[in-house]
Amino acid sequence: MFRRHRTALLRTFGFLLLLVICFSFSYDSTHSAAISKPIAFTFDDGPHEDCTAQILDSLDRVDGKATFFITGYRLEREEGAALARRIVEAGHQIGNHRYTHKIRSSEMTDEDFRAELIKTNEAIRKATGVTPTDFRFPWGDASRSKRKIVRELGMKAHGWGASIADGGDYSPLSEERTALYLQRITKKARPGRVMLLHDAQNTHNSAAAFDRALDELAQKGYTFVTLDNLKALKR
Repeated sequence: MFRRHRTALLRTFGFLLLLVICFSFSYDSTHSAAISKPIAFTFDDGPHEDCTAQILDSLDRVDGKATFFITGYRLEREEGAALARRIVEAGHQIGNHRYTHKIRSSEMTDEDFRAELIKTNEAIRKATGVTPTDFRFPWGDASRSKRKIVRELGMKAHGWGASIADGGDYSPLSEERTALYLQRITKKARPGRVMLLHDAQNTHNSAAAFDRALDELAQKGYTFVTLDNLKALKR
Protein backbone atom coordinates (compact mmCIF):
# COMPACT_ATOMS: atom_id res chain seq x y z
CA MET A 1 0.00 0.00 0.00
CA PHE A 2 2.84 2.36 0.88
CA ARG A 3 4.50 1.58 -2.41
CA ARG A 4 1.28 2.37 -4.35
CA HIS A 5 0.84 5.60 -2.38
CA ARG A 6 4.40 6.68 -3.16
CA THR A 7 3.93 5.92 -6.86
CA ALA A 8 0.78 8.05 -6.97
CA LEU A 9 2.57 10.92 -5.28
CA LEU A 10 5.45 10.70 -7.74
CA ARG A 11 3.04 10.74 -10.67
CA THR A 12 1.22 13.77 -9.26
CA PHE A 13 4.52 15.56 -8.65
CA GLY A 14 5.68 14.73 -12.16
CA PHE A 15 2.46 16.06 -13.67
CA LEU A 16 2.71 19.31 -11.70
CA LEU A 17 6.36 19.71 -12.67
CA LEU A 18 5.44 19.24 -16.33
CA LEU A 19 2.76 21.93 -16.03
CA VAL A 20 5.27 24.37 -14.50
CA ILE A 21 7.79 23.69 -17.26
CA CYS A 22 5.19 24.13 -19.99
CA PHE A 23 3.90 27.38 -18.45
CA SER A 24 7.42 28.76 -18.08
CA PHE A 25 8.29 27.90 -21.67
CA SER A 26 5.07 29.47 -22.92
CA TYR A 27 5.67 32.66 -20.93
CA ASP A 28 9.30 32.92 -21.97
CA SER A 29 8.43 32.38 -25.62
CA THR A 30 5.70 34.99 -25.54
CA HIS A 31 7.84 37.43 -23.56
CA SER A 32 10.84 36.92 -25.86
CA ALA A 33 8.72 37.35 -28.96
CA ALA A 34 7.49 40.68 -27.67
CA ILE A 35 11.03 42.03 -27.32
CA SER A 36 12.88 39.81 -29.77
CA LYS A 37 13.61 42.65 -32.20
CA PRO A 38 14.18 45.87 -30.24
CA ILE A 39 15.88 48.65 -32.17
CA ALA A 40 16.95 52.07 -30.88
CA PHE A 41 16.52 54.99 -33.27
CA THR A 42 18.48 58.08 -32.24
CA PHE A 43 18.25 61.59 -33.66
CA ASP A 44 20.96 64.26 -33.64
CA ASP A 45 21.02 68.03 -34.25
CA GLY A 46 17.41 68.92 -33.36
CA PRO A 47 14.89 69.84 -32.35
CA HIS A 48 13.42 71.42 -35.48
CA GLU A 49 9.81 72.54 -35.59
CA ASP A 50 9.04 70.65 -38.80
CA CYS A 51 11.21 67.53 -38.89
CA THR A 52 11.23 66.75 -35.16
CA ALA A 53 7.48 67.25 -34.92
CA GLN A 54 6.96 64.89 -37.85
CA ILE A 55 9.21 62.25 -36.27
CA LEU A 56 7.38 62.53 -32.94
CA ASP A 57 4.04 62.14 -34.73
CA SER A 58 5.35 59.00 -36.45
CA LEU A 59 6.53 57.49 -33.15
CA ASP A 60 3.22 58.31 -31.48
CA ARG A 61 1.39 56.51 -34.26
CA VAL A 62 3.18 53.20 -33.56
CA ASP A 63 3.61 53.71 -29.81
CA GLY A 64 7.38 53.77 -30.31
CA LYS A 65 10.16 55.43 -28.34
CA ALA A 66 13.46 56.97 -29.44
CA THR A 67 16.38 59.02 -28.15
CA PHE A 68 16.99 62.64 -29.14
CA PHE A 69 20.38 64.33 -28.75
CA ILE A 70 19.67 68.04 -28.48
CA THR A 71 21.83 70.86 -29.83
CA GLY A 72 21.51 73.50 -27.15
CA TYR A 73 21.19 76.68 -29.20
CA ARG A 74 17.98 75.33 -30.75
CA LEU A 75 16.26 75.75 -27.39
CA GLU A 76 16.78 79.51 -27.46
CA ARG A 77 13.52 79.76 -29.42
CA GLU A 78 10.28 78.76 -27.71
CA GLU A 79 9.46 76.41 -30.60
CA GLY A 80 12.57 74.39 -29.82
CA ALA A 81 11.95 74.40 -26.08
CA ALA A 82 8.36 73.25 -26.64
CA LEU A 83 9.57 70.33 -28.75
CA ALA A 84 12.08 69.36 -26.07
CA ARG A 85 9.23 69.29 -23.56
CA ARG A 86 7.16 67.18 -25.91
CA ILE A 87 10.05 64.72 -26.28
CA VAL A 88 10.27 64.23 -22.52
CA GLU A 89 6.52 64.20 -21.89
CA ALA A 90 6.06 61.49 -24.53
CA GLY A 91 8.51 59.22 -22.72
CA HIS A 92 11.42 59.54 -25.12
CA GLN A 93 15.01 59.81 -23.94
CA ILE A 94 16.77 63.16 -24.24
CA GLY A 95 20.50 63.77 -24.44
CA ASN A 96 23.13 66.48 -24.89
CA HIS A 97 24.70 67.17 -28.33
CA ARG A 98 26.71 70.26 -27.37
CA TYR A 99 25.43 73.83 -27.65
CA THR A 100 26.78 74.56 -31.13
CA HIS A 101 27.55 72.31 -34.07
CA LYS A 102 29.95 74.42 -36.12
CA ILE A 103 33.32 72.87 -35.26
CA ARG A 104 34.48 69.48 -34.11
CA SER A 105 35.03 68.86 -30.42
CA SER A 106 38.73 68.15 -31.07
CA GLU A 107 39.10 71.71 -32.36
CA MET A 108 37.79 73.17 -29.10
CA THR A 109 39.70 73.85 -25.92
CA ASP A 110 38.75 71.64 -23.01
CA GLU A 111 37.37 74.68 -21.22
CA ASP A 112 35.10 75.68 -24.11
CA PHE A 113 33.94 72.09 -24.57
CA ARG A 114 33.04 71.74 -20.91
CA ALA A 115 31.21 75.08 -20.98
CA GLU A 116 29.09 73.99 -23.95
CA LEU A 117 28.04 70.76 -22.27
CA ILE A 118 27.07 72.58 -19.09
CA LYS A 119 25.21 75.27 -21.04
CA THR A 120 23.27 72.66 -23.03
CA ASN A 121 22.36 70.68 -19.92
CA GLU A 122 21.07 73.85 -18.32
CA ALA A 123 19.04 74.75 -21.42
CA ILE A 124 17.47 71.30 -21.49
CA ARG A 125 16.79 71.37 -17.75
CA LYS A 126 15.16 74.80 -18.06
CA ALA A 127 12.95 73.63 -20.93
CA THR A 128 12.00 70.18 -19.63
CA GLY A 129 12.89 69.87 -15.97
CA VAL A 130 15.25 67.03 -16.87
CA THR A 131 19.05 67.19 -16.68
CA PRO A 132 20.55 64.83 -19.28
CA THR A 133 23.06 62.15 -18.36
CA ASP A 134 23.64 61.09 -21.97
CA PHE A 135 25.86 62.75 -24.57
CA ARG A 136 26.79 62.23 -28.19
CA PHE A 137 29.79 63.88 -29.82
CA PRO A 138 28.95 65.81 -33.01
CA TRP A 139 30.32 63.78 -35.93
CA GLY A 140 31.43 61.20 -33.35
CA ASP A 141 34.62 63.22 -32.94
CA ALA A 142 35.93 62.39 -29.46
CA SER A 143 39.37 62.76 -27.92
CA ARG A 144 40.54 61.23 -24.66
CA SER A 145 40.46 64.56 -22.81
CA LYS A 146 36.95 65.35 -24.04
CA ARG A 147 35.69 61.90 -23.02
CA LYS A 148 37.14 62.51 -19.59
CA ILE A 149 35.19 65.76 -19.31
CA VAL A 150 31.97 63.96 -20.25
CA ARG A 151 32.58 61.47 -17.44
CA GLU A 152 33.49 64.21 -14.96
CA LEU A 153 30.11 65.83 -15.65
CA GLY A 154 28.40 62.55 -14.76
CA MET A 155 27.44 61.76 -18.33
CA LYS A 156 27.89 58.83 -20.69
CA ALA A 157 28.98 59.21 -24.32
CA HIS A 158 27.02 57.19 -26.90
CA GLY A 159 27.95 56.09 -30.39
CA TRP A 160 25.84 54.25 -32.94
CA GLY A 161 25.75 51.00 -34.84
CA ALA A 162 24.61 52.26 -38.24
CA SER A 163 24.00 55.63 -39.87
CA ILE A 164 21.81 56.45 -42.86
CA ALA A 165 24.05 59.46 -43.67
CA ASP A 166 21.24 62.00 -43.87
CA GLY A 167 22.87 64.85 -41.96
CA GLY A 168 24.38 66.73 -44.89
CA ASP A 169 21.56 66.31 -47.39
CA TYR A 170 19.98 69.66 -48.23
CA SER A 171 17.85 68.30 -51.07
CA PRO A 172 14.21 69.38 -51.20
CA LEU A 173 11.58 66.83 -50.31
CA SER A 174 11.27 64.27 -53.11
CA GLU A 175 10.06 60.74 -53.59
CA GLU A 176 13.48 59.71 -54.92
CA ARG A 177 15.40 60.88 -51.83
CA THR A 178 12.75 59.56 -49.46
CA ALA A 179 12.92 56.12 -51.12
CA LEU A 180 16.72 56.17 -50.82
CA TYR A 181 16.59 56.76 -47.07
CA LEU A 182 13.82 54.22 -46.61
CA GLN A 183 16.03 51.62 -48.27
CA ARG A 184 18.97 52.57 -46.05
CA ILE A 185 16.92 52.32 -42.87
CA THR A 186 15.34 48.96 -43.66
CA LYS A 187 18.59 47.50 -45.02
CA LYS A 188 20.66 48.52 -41.99
CA ALA A 189 18.08 47.71 -39.32
CA ARG A 190 19.11 44.87 -37.02
CA PRO A 191 17.69 43.67 -33.69
CA GLY A 192 19.60 45.39 -30.89
CA ARG A 193 21.17 47.98 -33.19
CA VAL A 194 21.49 51.71 -32.47
CA MET A 195 20.52 53.69 -35.58
CA LEU A 196 21.66 57.26 -36.25
CA LEU A 197 19.36 59.72 -38.03
CA HIS A 198 19.02 63.49 -37.88
CA ASP A 199 16.14 65.85 -37.17
CA ALA A 200 17.57 69.18 -38.31
CA GLN A 201 16.00 71.62 -40.76
CA ASN A 202 17.36 69.77 -43.80
CA THR A 203 16.13 66.26 -43.06
CA HIS A 204 12.61 66.26 -44.54
CA ASN A 205 13.39 63.27 -46.76
CA SER A 206 14.73 61.06 -43.99
CA ALA A 207 11.84 62.07 -41.69
CA ALA A 208 9.39 60.94 -44.37
CA ALA A 209 11.39 57.74 -44.86
CA PHE A 210 11.40 57.08 -41.13
CA ASP A 211 7.61 57.26 -41.04
CA ARG A 212 7.36 54.57 -43.72
CA ALA A 213 10.13 52.48 -42.22
CA LEU A 214 8.31 52.19 -38.90
CA ASP A 215 5.45 50.36 -40.60
CA GLU A 216 7.75 48.01 -42.50
CA LEU A 217 9.84 47.20 -39.44
CA ALA A 218 6.82 46.76 -37.18
CA GLN A 219 5.45 44.18 -39.61
CA LYS A 220 8.74 42.29 -39.21
CA GLY A 221 8.36 42.24 -35.42
CA TYR A 222 10.56 45.19 -34.46
CA THR A 223 9.86 47.29 -31.39
CA PHE A 224 11.17 50.85 -31.08
CA VAL A 225 12.94 51.65 -27.82
CA THR A 226 15.19 54.22 -26.17
CA LEU A 227 18.87 53.65 -25.50
CA ASP A 228 18.12 52.97 -21.83
CA ASN A 229 15.40 50.49 -22.79
CA LEU A 230 17.77 48.70 -25.16
CA LYS A 231 20.47 48.44 -22.51
CA ALA A 232 17.99 46.99 -20.02
CA LEU A 233 16.77 44.39 -22.53
CA LYS A 234 20.34 43.26 -23.21
CA ARG A 235 21.02 42.49 -19.54
